[in-house]
Amino acid sequence: MRFAFLDMFSIRSEKDFYDVYAREVIKASSKKWEERMELVKSALKRVIPRFSIGSDPVNEFSVQLDWDDVEQFPEEILNLPEKLSEKRNMQMVVCIDEFQNINYLPDPIGFQKKIRATWQLFQSATFIIYGSRRHMLAEIFNQTSAPFFKFGALMHLGKIPEHFWIEFIRKHFEKTGKSIDISLCELIIARAQNHPATVQQLSQATWIMTNKVCDMEAVHEATEHLLLQMQPLFENVINNLTGSQINLLKAFVNRESEITSKATLSKYELGTSATALRARDALLQKEIVDFFGKEPMFEDPLFELWFSSNYCKA
Repeated sequence: MRFAFLDMFSIRSEKDFYDVYAREVIKASSKKWEERMELVKSALKRVIPRFSIGSDPVNEFSVQLDWDDVEQFPEEILNLPEKLSEKRNMQMVVCIDEFQNINYLPDPIGFQKKIRATWQLFQSATFIIYGSRRHMLAEIFNQTSAPFFKFGALMHLGKIPEHFWIEFIRKHFEKTGKSIDISLCELIIARAQNHPATVQQLSQATWIMTNKVCDMEAVHEATEHLLLQMQPLFENVINNLTGSQINLLKAFVNRESEITSKATLSKYELGTSATALRARDALLQKEIVDFFGKEPMFEDPLFELWFSSNYCKA
């Protein structure tokens, strides 16, 4: 089993995708440069790639494809994992991160139809597709009209359990001759809501504030420092929200789930139920909040901390 890894974060065109896709699939096919070249020659007939090689040809190389050829025979590149799997008697697993960014390509639906039509026929190679924007991925894989509807089994990854984070934080403090109590690790994790990037961000800020032994004051100072650092970005987010959207965020801070109930509409001055639902959809599209069932959750725990301290004071 061989794994090819692609990250769509910086891919903004079909050509970019094909170049990166071909490079990573070829790289995964073999560790020997000469063997890779032989495999490519046998697998590709109508699209001839050009290679740029660095000082380490095994790991440092790029692939450029003639766009006219790719546009005419896209299936030749898209089929590459399957062809190489068959030739090498192996299973190639193509892992695509931030797959929701496919929606930013010039013709996202047309491109999805093209790749789905090829990939669904694979017998030897397979895919693991994932990303950090759950609702955008849900639109790609759950909507009946979407090309990738029922493409494969769906799995939602839950939060990393607290005990793993505690071990992670304490180990990294100890590596530099510092220490932190379990209770303070738990405080950091709670404030970051187990969010991986935020746990690490707040842990690092706390480590900077710690001389030898971490205390409660270091965690508080680290939190305030991060919120102050992020304030210009958060203010820009707020400035682009309507009054209804801001009021709905206040409701979410208080974990209100029945946003169309008369009590919630009145308490947070949301107007009609239709207005509240439009505000909810806008916050989803702007990737400020997400939902697990009816439970609202801020995408950025630090933004929630800042918002609650600036807009939701008693």
